[in-house]
Amino acid sequence: MEFSEMIKGKRKELGLTQEELAEKLSVSRSAVSNWEIGRNYPDIQTLIILSKTFGVSIDDLLDEDKKIVEAIEFDSVTKRNWKRIIIVALVALTMTTFSTIYLMVNRQPSIHFVKENQPADQLSESKILPFEKEEIKEVYMEGQQLMIVVDASDQIVGYMVDGSGDELTVSLSKEKRAESKKSFLFDGRIKIDLSDYSGIKNIRVNHQ
Repeated sequence: MEFSEMIKGKRKELGLTQEELAEKLSVSRSAVSNWEIGRNYPDIQTLIILSKTFGVSIDDLLDEDKKIVEAIEFDSVTKRNWKRIIIVALVALTMTTFSTIYLMVNRQPSIHFVKENQPADQLSESKILPFEKEEIKEVYMEGQQLMIVVDASDQIVGYMVDGSGDELTVSLSKEKRAESKKSFLFDGRIKIDLSDYSGIKNIRVNHQ
């Protein structure tokens, strides 16, 4: 006897309508209807409940209907494969999400050198000079510290920081070597604490 005939016959023996059987199995009435016309088959979990409801073994339900056995085996394999795919997708999504958050939190601002020309007469009269591009050896971030390596040994070096929105401007200056009467040990590194500046995406380093 085919599975569809077995389902229909057992249901009628118990005096159940399709809707009543569906309610016992927690499925839709159309699902029961489709089983009875052989359109599709229940999954293995529903089949177990069905056998208990009818008071027969799963072997009796399946009998010699090879189609349903093959369908159930295929359904089980398919579900296992989909489960693996879903797990892999969830792991990949989680890793991508954490990577994105990490990059957003730990994103280092871009550093740009900006040339600002000053008239020669102003430079000649001023005791403070801006740095030339070639005197700025390296600029990089170290945690919340902006590190600037300059070629200015035994000079008085200063800087000015101006933050606006997501941009920060750093202007470096030094005293004229000939007029400076002070000198101190300077290792060539300027450390600027940027912990008070949040959301900075671009840092402009001005030079002459």
